[in-house]
Amino acid sequence: MSGKPLTSQYLFRQTLRVPVLSSIYFGLFCWYGYTPQFDAQGFEHFLEISKLPIGIFSLTIPLVIIVNNMHRTTQIDLQIQEARNKNIVDSFYSQQKFAVEFFNNLPEQFIEVEVDAVRREIKKFKIDYSVHLYRMLFSESSPQKGASYEPNCSFINRLNENILLISESLTRLNSVNSDQLKEQARALIEIDSSLNEISKLLCIKWPVSMYYAFFKHRDFELSMRFLNNEELADTIIALYSFTIDILEFSGPLDFNKIIAAPRNEIELSSEYLRKNSPAIFTYLTLVEGYIGQCEIFHL
Repeated sequence: MSGKPLTSQYLFRQTLRVPVLSSIYFGLFCWYGYTPQFDAQGFEHFLEISKLPIGIFSLTIPLVIIVNNMHRTTQIDLQIQEARNKNIVDSFYSQQKFAVEFFNNLPEQFIEVEVDAVRREIKKFKIDYSVHLYRMLFSESSPQKGASYEPNCSFINRLNENILLISESLTRLNSVNSDQLKEQARALIEIDSSLNEISKLLCIKWPVSMYYAFFKHRDFELSMRFLNNEELADTIIALYSFTIDILEFSGPLDFNKIIAAPRNEIELSSEYLRKNSPAIFTYLTLVEGYIGQCEIFHL
């Protein structure tokens, strides 16, 4: 049976049709050879010979009741299923709405960059595509399946891996000797690559700048979108802050592990980088133009 009205059900029509036709069919055998007699004796005799067809016809009432109960049960099941489907859809959109509002309400990160003695640039970092970030973070959630509260492990692992790579590269950048410019350049490229990956994962558009830094060494040429060590340190902290917020939102975050893990070294290393400029930054030349990512060319 379906959820259509009872009068539209084939089984309901059959419960009326079969008893009526059957009672007429068997009645023809019972009434054969008799002529109508419209008086008390005739009606009494009619009832006497019509017990079978009348009994068959009377089955209509219980059969209709049974079919009606079956139809009511079907309708209740359909209503329960519809309510369940609505709850599934509502759970998805409720989770999405909450996540998008959380991402949109994260404070924007502003970085002031000193281009030269006169010019300044303000760079703004914010999550630009909140819905896309939600769908990457909770990839198992959908209107068909409902809300899933298990974050995408691959997404979380990629964030963590890039954070650790930045931490390791920062340590190398801050510890190498001033004469190891090639090693510093390699560390800068690795940091920039990881920052770029994090910004893509978190759906953060990188601010456009009309300046970049250039350094030419006897072995390589380096083009870098960070004009000084302070801009690099502030950018690392800004994206690290977004990363921690997203990791915390995705599930319980053990801050004791963060403090003990190499990830916490990012804040310490970034602060050290802000106050102590690596030697390679003293050789940078300001160039007008745009580059999408740090580049190194070996000569």
